[in-house]
Amino acid sequence: MLGLIGEAISLRSFSSLWYWIAVAVFWIAATGRVLGLSYGAVARAQAGGAARVQFDMMAQYAAHIWVARWQKWQVVWVAAAAAGLVSLSMLAFSYGIELAQALWFLAMPYAILLALQLRLALHILDKDLRDDGLIQVIYRFRIISQLMGFAFVFTTSGFAFLHLLIHGYFR
Repeated sequence: MLGLIGEAISLRSFSSLWYWIAVAVFWIAATGRVLGLSYGAVARAQAGGAARVQFDMMAQYAAHIWVARWQKWQVVWVAAAAAGLVSLSMLAFSYGIELAQALWFLAMPYAILLALQLRLALHILDKDLRDDGLIQVIYRFRIISQLMGFAFVFTTSGFAFLHLLIHGYFR
């Protein structure tokens, strides 16, 4: 019984159930909202009426917040992201640390997703999107982020399988 509990809370990343639960929760949370707006708000806006006007205002506000934060902290964000991702990449792939590899497969797609959300916010403000155009762009972004999540989960699981196969964790 103690051995089963010890395996359930193993600190090895790719062979740990907890890591895969974290990956699933991460991608559900990351693709569930676009610019902080839930998909339920998009669905209500598609119905029209007051919900659409409210959604337009919320989306414009969220885009303004993203762009304002970017303009204020862009040097810090780029420096921190570059330092963190390069350090994690070095630990993961130069030194072969499994925990760093597992974290890299979460941090890299999240950085890409954040950059794409910033690009979406800039696009919304630049084109002054409203009504159906705004809903269509946000819906398309959600589909793209879900496809990206699927691709990264597939890549992560493939890398994890090869890692576990090479290092003999399936004995």
